[in-house]
Amino acid sequence: MKFTLIKIGYQDFTAELDRFTSSINSLNNPKHTNSEYLRRELETLHQQIQDFAQKSIASEPEILTELISTSAISLLDNFGLRYDIERSENPELEKQKYRVTTLKNTFKFFKDYIELIDSLKGVDQPTINSIREKQDYILEKLSHVFNDNYYDIALILDYNDIPYRTDEPSEIADDLDRRGYVVIKDKYSNKSEVQLTVKGANYIERKLNSKKRKAEKQALEGSLNEKIDEILDRLNKLGLGQEIIYEDFEEMRQMQDKLSKKSWSQLLKGKLFDLTVSKLLNKETANFIYEFLTDQRLKFLE
Repeated sequence: MKFTLIKIGYQDFTAELDRFTSSINSLNNPKHTNSEYLRRELETLHQQIQDFAQKSIASEPEILTELISTSAISLLDNFGLRYDIERSENPELEKQKYRVTTLKNTFKFFKDYIELIDSLKGVDQPTINSIREKQDYILEKLSHVFNDNYYDIALILDYNDIPYRTDEPSEIADDLDRRGYVVIKDKYSNKSEVQLTVKGANYIERKLNSKKRKAEKQALEGSLNEKIDEILDRLNKLGLGQEIIYEDFEEMRQMQDKLSKKSWSQLLKGKLFDLTVSKLLNKETANFIYEFLTDQRLKFLE
């Protein structure tokens, strides 16, 4: 299922969600002692959230809003908690306060899952060709909501329209748990609710930083290739397109991914010095080439 926003930007959408959070928090004010008032305000606010999601999210927004609940305490809840509420001075008020807490917690989960959906941000679906890439994608998403809560791998994949085999989410959870990257909420079920560990956060942070550096390097190399092409074109127009100059710059092109930026700049400096001494380039042209390719001045030729 691919979710998209309708007639609203992502920042405006999340800003409105933040305002709903503030409204929910205001209901927790101890000054609210009227249970009927709390009930009305709670149900009105819940409906406003539902209406906002319906008009803002395309493609079955109820799939997401079903995460939000204002349910009262039930027989399945902690017996001690139910007992305390029933024995309190104002049981009805305590029930409504409990419903406010339920809305607060479930709305937080709703907002967290919203944060994990790429298509709502206008981000293209990633290309995932292997299990490892799928695991890294999940860890990256969990790092955006690095807290004490548990998040369902199956939902993360569903909400981002990423296909998977029937038992794959629980298998991924088991493998990540075994490697210490996540903790499974219920190890004795086939569910895939997990919590990111510090080890998992460190791993994916290193992986993302490495990926970022690689992308930056590729962008720099692409830019440098374009600059070298431009230099050769200018030299040709100036009648300075000798074979030895062409070969030197082609060598510099090949060395950019083998040397550090500093070492590459030093090699370029040496070649420009040799070309200047050989009278193939004048000082002004050599200085211009060095500054154009490195964004630094070639002081020793001035």
